[in-house]
Amino acid sequence: MFQITSCETLPQKGKEPGNTCKSGMLSFPEKGEIMIIGGYCQNRVSNHVKIYKTENNEWDDFPIQTDKENIPISRYGHTVTFYPKKNSVFLFGGYDLHTYLSDFWELNLTTKEWIEYNKNHREDEWPKGRHSHSCVLYEDFLIFFGGRITLEGNRSNEVWSWSIKDQTWNLIKTTGDIPSTRSSHSAAIYKDNMFVFGGVDEDGFTTEFFYQLNLTDFFWTKIHLGTDIYSRASSAFTQIGSRLILIGGRKTLPDFKEDSNNIIVIDLQNFETKLLENSPYFQGRSCHSCIAMDHDIYMFGGEQINLNSCPVIHVNYLEKFSFLHDLVSDLKNFLSNESILMDI
Repeated sequence: MFQITSCETLPQKGKEPGNTCKSGMLSFPEKGEIMIIGGYCQNRVSNHVKIYKTENNEWDDFPIQTDKENIPISRYGHTVTFYPKKNSVFLFGGYDLHTYLSDFWELNLTTKEWIEYNKNHREDEWPKGRHSHSCVLYEDFLIFFGGRITLEGNRSNEVWSWSIKDQTWNLIKTTGDIPSTRSSHSAAIYKDNMFVFGGVDEDGFTTEFFYQLNLTDFFWTKIHLGTDIYSRASSAFTQIGSRLILIGGRKTLPDFKEDSNNIIVIDLQNFETKLLENSPYFQGRSCHSCIAMDHDIYMFGGEQINLNSCPVIHVNYLEKFSFLHDLVSDLKNFLSNESILMDI
């Protein structure tokens, strides 16, 4: 059982990020903090690093100690991944409105310094520049998949790994039901497997396909989720235990675009899937970010299709979903039957 109990739009004060989409988002539950890195808003990009404190609903700049000329340039569509063993955040790729970036950075949260890796690398030993790819942490490796790699719309289905200990890249040869090239997909890690859902294919249309990559033998398996799960890309997604939660996203067909307010929950243990259609909690949205913190999900920013004026509008909503699941759900239902819950 997995249940949403409420959603609230949180107040924001201080040095707000502004209306932003395709930013990197991380959570630090022990501090009650959310971090936003970079993003895009109405023809401009950012390289800011912002911290939101949930105890007082206030944004502030993360106090970077590196000189401005030695930090990542502004971008969106990059990946940010937290590595607890070093208390560091790794940033790769993105788009600066001119170039698909292939630079790779580490932000040490203790020293508050940015470090760039291998500025003068050989082209054949490093991933091509890309944006809207995915990255998951597996043991001491970062696993990257897909992404858009050219202005003409070419996309990748390569799997690259970065060894955090050895500081080396490896292009992984995979077998099985290898996914088609894609970008703007969702990815998660569970046990020894990486899971990939949806995205935009080489023709620019969205897909609903779901894949599992076994990270011990690098064999891909295509998994059928059910007929009620339709194609989408640029969903906000996060993971709670074995559950992958996808919120919103855009469906794109030859003559049709729609931003969804549906929520999908996929149990990665048995692939049981729940779909909540037309959620009353938020408006349809894509290119937003979300993270889990304790028993809440925080969702930030994104863009919405606007049929009346400009093609899309960017938003800066910060919303908190509260939910119950598993033993927590059973216990609270036993103690109180006053609240009306929505199951997903």
